[in-house]
Amino acid sequence: MQGTEKVRLSLGTGSSFACVVLSEGHTKFKRNVSFGSGVTAVPQLPLEPDAWWSEQLGTVFGERVAQSHAILFASETGVSSTILQRRAELAYWASAIGCGPTGRQAYLMQGEESDGRVAIREVSVLPVYRYAEDLSPRPWCPPLLKLSAKVFAGLLAVDNQNDAPRRLRRGLNALFRALSSTILQDRLHEHVRALSSLMDMPKGNDTHEFANRLKTFCASGSDTASYTKFHNLYDLRNKIEHMCDPEETEKTRLPDSDFTMKIESQTRLAEKAALRVYQRVLGDQSLLAVFGDVGHLKRFWARPEKDRQAIWGRTMHVDGRVRRA
Repeated sequence: MQGTEKVRLSLGTGSSFACVVLSEGHTKFKRNVSFGSGVTAVPQLPLEPDAWWSEQLGTVFGERVAQSHAILFASETGVSSTILQRRAELAYWASAIGCGPTGRQAYLMQGEESDGRVAIREVSVLPVYRYAEDLSPRPWCPPLLKLSAKVFAGLLAVDNQNDAPRRLRRGLNALFRALSSTILQDRLHEHVRALSSLMDMPKGNDTHEFANRLKTFCASGSDTASYTKFHNLYDLRNKIEHMCDPEETEKTRLPDSDFTMKIESQTRLAEKAALRVYQRVLGDQSLLAVFGDVGHLKRFWARPEKDRQAIWGRTMHVDGRVRRA
């Protein structure tokens, strides 16, 4: 008889739960990895679906969830379902920042245990981060998940602060939009916005200031080469921002295939820089204090380059090469 078997549930400390269910080859870890705050990355769903489960989710969707490859599971006694949903969602974005592309499917579910049964209250589809159709996602493994846990702590700290600066929030929102977009020029634009939100750039000559300040965070070749690449990156972003189609100015000088590769390479450069920078900012509490406060941010950029570098740490190498799977 349909719905007579119970669904076994391992929630641990609470009867309510929220989780993000992922698929597409993320099973390079076999043991749970704790993110803190009641969130854990688990390699398989800690629920055993029965007929009632399928009735709630539908046969096809229920099978997708049951056969998922990685789950970000949130549950904690005394915490509301709304907060658990938010934590699961932030853990998902932290994993996208820390681990990389998320595959083809990501579902956010919220439910609770009621009279020994699992009741699914809400299911929604999350945007997925994938760079291109022919690029395989990097398998999620314990080292990357532990990095993601640090990023999650930073996201949670910013999300929980009512007085968190709007600049940092805007930067994170731009980063999330960039990771969600499938249009190269939109991705490039939003990644550059995410980076520039961490810079206190004076008005006028933005392209020079962006290139010069990004060199504090990243390098792409020699100092001169880095400046040139970052200058060109911001210049391309400006053309997109001001509705000047790069195709009109660039395609006249480049064959179609070369033009496409150039846009893709520039987008990849912006993406790598944004992800590496936000990994460090969100994963390091001392840097989060600097970039999470407008006053500290202004003082940081007012310092001499040598002093800024001492606070930031080792410059991170990035490039725009796209390695095909």
